[in-house]
Amino acid sequence: LDKMEAAGVPPDLISYSTTISAYAKLGQPDKACEVLRRMQLKGIRPDAVLLNTLLEAHARALQPLQAAAVLAQARRGELGPAPDCVSYTIVMSALARAGDSDAAERWFEVMRTEERIAPDVQSFNVMVRGLASNGRLDDALKLLDDMRQAGLCPDQWTYGPLLEGCRAGSRLRAAPP
Repeated sequence: LDKMEAAGVPPDLISYSTTISAYAKLGQPDKACEVLRRMQLKGIRPDAVLLNTLLEAHARALQPLQAAAVLAQARRGELGPAPDCVSYTIVMSALARAGDSDAAERWFEVMRTEERIAPDVQSFNVMVRGLASNGRLDDALKLLDDMRQAGLCPDQWTYGPLLEGCRAGSRLRAAPP
């Protein structure tokens, strides 16, 4: 970006997004945030793709609380775009993988009730996996019912964690039909 500016070519949203994406893939969310601040100082607002890239940067670096903080900023309108289903799913997944299925569930409810964003198969799967792997099999099975009631079709990524949760808890009779 410095070389672009030195050559008289002002970086645009795509330039900044590409740089932030590179830092995200390298697991360097702090550098990604620095680029975001630099971009904002230039008056360029992030788009939804950039927001999700930043969330993914924190998730990949095993920083679920920082990802949740960025999501909260986006909800308050401090970053530009409103979060979408993908944004919430990234944060829920990071929290669930860190063992905090309660926080993931709170974000799931915020998405569904406060923001009125309909969960997709991916977001349900993230929650089912998070609940089942954190010993909350009954809650995961209830979410399977919610998923079906929403008209979504469970897939292998839904059933796998449920079956593993049943096996781990020696509850094979609770396995979903």
